[in-house]
Amino acid sequence: MAAHQSEDYKYLSDLDYITENNWSYAGWGEIKKDKNIENGQISLLVDGTRVYFSKGMGAHASSQLTYDVSGFSGTYTRFVSKMGVDASKNGLGEVWFKIFASKDGTNWDELYKSNPVTSKDNALDVDLNIKDYKYLRLYADKNGSNAVDHAVYADSRIVKENYDLSSEIFDDIKKVSYYDEILSKNTVEENYKNHFDTVLKREFINRMGYWNLQNSIKDDDTGESKEAIKWIFNDQENLQLFIETGNVGDSLKCVSLLKELYSKHKDDLNDQTQGDVYKKMVIALAIAYSTDRNGSPLSFNMQPNSYDAVERYEIIKDLYDSGLFARKDEFSTYSMELIRMVMNDSISNDEIYWLRHYSQSRHGTDLNKALNPYNYMNYVSPNYAQDKLYDANNRETYDTKYQLSKYNIPYGLNSDGTKTSRTWMVMEAGGICWNISRLGQNLNRVYGIPTVGVYQPAHESYFTYSQNSDGKGTWSIGNNIFGWGQSSSKWYGGNGTRLLLNWNNKSFTRAHMGLKVDLGNGVKSDVGNNGGYQLLGQAALNNYEAYQKSLYYNLIANSYESATQKEKVYNKALEILDINLDSFEAILNLYKQKGDQVTSANWLELAKRVISTYTYYPMAMTDLLRVINPYLNREDTIEVDILKTEALNKALNATDDEVLQSGACREIARELLGSDKVDLASFSFDGENAGMIVMNSKYDDYDFQVQYSLDGGNTWETSLEHKMILSKKQIDSITGDNDIQVKISGSNEVFTIDILEGENISSKTLVMNDDEDSFVGKTEVLEYSIDNGKTWKAFDSDTRITGNQTVLARYRAHGVYLSGDSTEYNFTENNDKEKKYVYVKDISYVSSGSSQGGYAAQNMIDASPFTTWHTTWGQVAKDKTYVVSFNEVKYLSQVTYDPAGLNGRIKSAKIYVSLDGQEWTLAGEKTNMANNTDRKEISLDESLPAKFVKIEATETYGNAEGPNKYVSGTRFNYYEDTTKVYKDPSIEYSIASLTNKDVVATLQLPSGFKAVGESTYTFDKNGEHTFTYKDLNNKKKTIKAKVSWIDKEVPTATVEYDITEKTEFAVKATLKDFSKENVKVLNGDEDGSHTFTKNGEFTFMIQDEAGNIGYVTAKVTWITAKDTEVDDDLYVKSDDYVVKDDLIKNIDTNTSLEELKSKLNTNAKQFKLIKNGQEVDKISTGTILVLDNDRSYTLVVTGDINGDSYHNELDLTLLINHLLDRILIQNEIEAMASDMNDDGEIDIVDLSMMNKKTLN
Repeated sequence: MAAHQSEDYKYLSDLDYITENNWSYAGWGEIKKDKNIENGQISLLVDGTRVYFSKGMGAHASSQLTYDVSGFSGTYTRFVSKMGVDASKNGLGEVWFKIFASKDGTNWDELYKSNPVTSKDNALDVDLNIKDYKYLRLYADKNGSNAVDHAVYADSRIVKENYDLSSEIFDDIKKVSYYDEILSKNTVEENYKNHFDTVLKREFINRMGYWNLQNSIKDDDTGESKEAIKWIFNDQENLQLFIETGNVGDSLKCVSLLKELYSKHKDDLNDQTQGDVYKKMVIALAIAYSTDRNGSPLSFNMQPNSYDAVERYEIIKDLYDSGLFARKDEFSTYSMELIRMVMNDSISNDEIYWLRHYSQSRHGTDLNKALNPYNYMNYVSPNYAQDKLYDANNRETYDTKYQLSKYNIPYGLNSDGTKTSRTWMVMEAGGICWNISRLGQNLNRVYGIPTVGVYQPAHESYFTYSQNSDGKGTWSIGNNIFGWGQSSSKWYGGNGTRLLLNWNNKSFTRAHMGLKVDLGNGVKSDVGNNGGYQLLGQAALNNYEAYQKSLYYNLIANSYESATQKEKVYNKALEILDINLDSFEAILNLYKQKGDQVTSANWLELAKRVISTYTYYPMAMTDLLRVINPYLNREDTIEVDILKTEALNKALNATDDEVLQSGACREIARELLGSDKVDLASFSFDGENAGMIVMNSKYDDYDFQVQYSLDGGNTWETSLEHKMILSKKQIDSITGDNDIQVKISGSNEVFTIDILEGENISSKTLVMNDDEDSFVGKTEVLEYSIDNGKTWKAFDSDTRITGNQTVLARYRAHGVYLSGDSTEYNFTENNDKEKKYVYVKDISYVSSGSSQGGYAAQNMIDASPFTTWHTTWGQVAKDKTYVVSFNEVKYLSQVTYDPAGLNGRIKSAKIYVSLDGQEWTLAGEKTNMANNTDRKEISLDESLPAKFVKIEATETYGNAEGPNKYVSGTRFNYYEDTTKVYKDPSIEYSIASLTNKDVVATLQLPSGFKAVGESTYTFDKNGEHTFTYKDLNNKKKTIKAKVSWIDKEVPTATVEYDITEKTEFAVKATLKDFSKENVKVLNGDEDGSHTFTKNGEFTFMIQDEAGNIGYVTAKVTWITAKDTEVDDDLYVKSDDYVVKDDLIKNIDTNTSLEELKSKLNTNAKQFKLIKNGQEVDKISTGTILVLDNDRSYTLVVTGDINGDSYHNELDLTLLINHLLDRILIQNEIEAMASDMNDDGEIDIVDLSMMNKKTLN
């Protein structure tokens, strides 16, 4: 069919719409020509298939397009279009359309109105008469919300009256239904044998899209698209190659590439020797370019392919023809799937020759080196925009290094000053995992080797192809870290790659890497594993004839309407190739479509078939079972879980007899046993559910009867519980031979909990450390008994076994392990208080000489005989010291040394101690220690205080390398003298709180320190004093005493009167303006005031916090009324005491208030004792006697100097210090108490009298 010229029709997108008077507008954004709203290609569903259109209009609803067609409507009398919501919206959006025409622009005729449609509906077709109309208007309504209402008009044209649209159809190509009608009449065998060409054509149209093919032909004026399509469509071999290349992403792009490649290189395809290879290249390149993306080492995100495909073909063909493919003969036999992985690559065309030749110039014929990206680059964070890579001054350097000009690789900035990164920059500047892996893919493809990128956790790798000695294809992982079990094809849902047969991209596979996905059973994982489908795909390709036939059986099944007939065909396909994943997927979909017609028993049968088929491709097994699982009843679910776990354990032990790449199978199984395994039940001797058989939590809401056996299945116990608590007798009966068997009543599947024999203690991994009073080494799950095995206690790092004790130790039953045999140990008590071992928990490593890897210095203080320290091999140890610190200062009395091997064994050593880690004192030394592994003791002549200990190896033994080169050992042990307690130099004060007395500061020094000068100093006022002393190193040091709490200043206050003029009433005197805070009034009324009822004086006694007492006199002379006077003056007299002014003295100790009252001659009616502002019931020096709340007297008890109510040695000491001029008694009241004979002086007589009283 000849291409139609524009005289038959005119596209609306080639005409201008009218914008005046708002005749054309879009509801959102702009009106688009030949694009959809998002500037993509217009597409609509036609016959349920997404079809792309190169011409049309896009206008977001609500929208209106108005055209002036007055110059055309006489000739082009029809408007034809397909309309709808752009198919890119995947079911979203909803609009309805109206089409109007007008002859005057005022009156509009409605030519068409649609029902609402969405992007999941087929396109609306219109063919309307617009003859002699002046204006044409297209309206799209949002139909409510305008969300995603991407209205489009595809292939919109005004056409001539007699133009036949069907003339645009290429008759050779029919709709899929045409072929289905033919094929559905025959059996699958007949179709495969007699109608194979029809099968191929049907699938070609199905993949490419009927309308996409027709539009490609219609829109190509050159006719070359039609020729390319005919080249494929009318040649059975070409059709087969095309279909076996795999899925097509962008069919329009694919046709466009086929057109270019075929029109320019059709002669290559007729080459008598290599034409078949070139044909494979052309088809594979067209499909791969239009479908697949490959990551570039220059940019993380995968970009659409943009290279010139024709030039790419020419380059790859030339590499092949020139013998530059590493395995040229092998390449010519590759299946289309493999060739597809070679033809499309991220590298630019102008760098392919360069990379191929440069790699060979670097590594010659050593293919392993040439293909290893690590041989070209360093692992560093990539930056390909560095100025130095583009600097003209570096041109010659880089040109020489990378042979750039030889292969016409541009260097420097672009003409506009921008930068274009190049592959050589990856080698020069380095990169991380994704740069490295993608360079690896580039290298493999320029050598003609199939490769594809994959992802691992936080990492990127790649697969590369090779063949074994039997010609079977195998795959290895380049830049591998996590293996096959953690390799997948998508990075957080993006940057996806296509593996063999595209099986990795099926909906049920674990394609994700980094994106957490629910796997069921309460398990979530952000680690994908669909990289394993590369192995399954290759297994199919390794049996290619079976794969081909099975593939075409699956395709034939698509032509049958009957689900039953389809299922039969899919099963026949599986009989041909049992691992065909497409067949299993099709059966799964059929089962789901049948709904309740498929019973749990049917699903169970399918699950068993999946397990049997894919045992050694376990990722496929678990993925398919994850689809089946929701359709199983509870009993069948349990059976499938058991069978799946058994299969995973088989895969874990796979050999090459069972599967080609058994190592990869084992890796995948190992990973799946951590995420997909569903054990029916579990048991543990310890932990939260110790001694219980616990059903998997997956079955928590299942009601069933559980049976379990502890004797190998001879007898069975039953339970309706999901947690079965075993008795001690039952637990003791568990053995490794019988295991624990569990099953569900009604099911024959038995799940075995494998019980393993316990581990016995080995002297190579566990020892008793009698110094530490503990065990050292492998102590996890260790338990011990001190009563000969009657009871057992769990051992932990805090366990200390002190005294003389016989102890049994064993590894307890834990998890599924039985307890091991017990071993006897004898611990002894260390009674030497002067050489008490220091536990390692109280020792910290500070510094040492160097350490050889694996022989850390910290090993010397880990209490273990299994670890050693050794300074760096091959180097003379410049630093031969070892420094530790204690948790507190200890009096070090001994150090012991446990030697290791000969090299570096200490011969002579010095021990230093320090309190600050800076100044060191030599504490002891020992020379000429024996050259053997016996413990060496270095005892100190005198125990010395130490916070830090330094051991210096002054001589060491050596082997052939000579002495004094290394230092080594197993342990240093430290011992303390516990009869001594260390305290830092400090100051002790006789009084440490606020006082009005002198304070004596006394220097306190630890043993071994000496005072320089006096060790005491008396403060009679606040200030500082510096003491001097000598430390262990005989160095003078100072410490400062500081007193700030002496206060001998008497408090003062002023008097305030509530009445200050002549009055007949009582006057209240209150103190204010105290000279200090917290001053107490010792006498006066309850509120501290005094009320005058007549003229007179009253002396307030006030006391500050330091004990200083002050006196403030209030005097009132302005009371005139006689009725306020008291009839009788208050008087106080005594024959036993001295009553003078406001004092009463010569009171004996232990005098009670009643006795005091009896010896006073007074007319007072009320008596109250006040001390420090509080009412008291005991008389002591300084106590205030308040009479009738009117008058107060300070009491002085003879001999009670300190005012504690007693006469004792404290008072005697105060008097002695006064007489010796040490601390003078300056307080007047205290001085009166000190005057024992009341002669007004304090002298030796008073001391004699007080001493006598004290003795009595």
